[in-house]
Amino acid sequence: MKASVLHDGEGRILAISKAADLKASGSKFTQAGMVAGEGQSLVEVELSAEDSQRPLRELHESYRVDPATKNLVRL
Repeated sequence: MKASVLHDGEGRILAISKAADLKASGSKFTQAGMVAGEGQSLVEVELSAEDSQRPLRELHESYRVDPATKNLVRL
């Protein structure tokens, strides 16, 4: 499963969201997303099967983004 991760220049996760089928969930929107502000970056990462099952809050608290590789790394 893919996730979008918004982070600051030091790799601290500011926001995280999992990809979802908006139509299947009954939404009238066709797309949704986050926009990076000044000093922020947005990356898409592939979550492991285990992490895909975890609540977003746990991912937010357990990982940071390595700014050089744009990968999630455990704290």
